[in-house]
Amino acid sequence: MNHRSEEVKVLLEQLEKEHQEVLAKAVSEHQAILTKKEEESATAQRRIQEIEETLEQTRKEHEDAIARVISEHADTLKQKDKESLNSLHQTEEEYYNALTKLRNDHAEVLERQSLEASISLD
Repeated sequence: MNHRSEEVKVLLEQLEKEHQEVLAKAVSEHQAILTKKEEESATAQRRIQEIEETLEQTRKEHEDAIARVISEHADTLKQKDKESLNSLHQTEEEYYNALTKLRNDHAEVLERQSLEASISLD
C-alpha cells in the first residue's frame, strides 16, 4: 500500500505541476489578450476622439460657410434691389421724357394744323 500511495503521491504532484503549467500558460495568454484588447480599446478611443474633433471642426466650417453664403446672398439681394430701383427710376424718367416729347410734338402738330386750317379758311 505504501508503494501505491507513493505512486498516487507522485501522480498527484505530476498532475499538480501540469495543472500549474497549464494554468500559468492560460493566465499568460489571457493577460496577452487582455493587454491587446486594452491597446485596441485605447486606439479606438483615440480614433473616436479624432473623429469627434474632425466632425466638430467640419460642423464649424459648415456653419461658417453657411453664414458667409447667407451674408453674401443678402448683399447680392441688396445690390440687385438697388440696381432694380435705379433701372426702374431710369425707365420711368425715359418714359416721362418720351411722353412729354410726344405731347409737345402732338401739340405742335395740332397748332400747325389749326394754323393751316385758319389760313385755309381765310
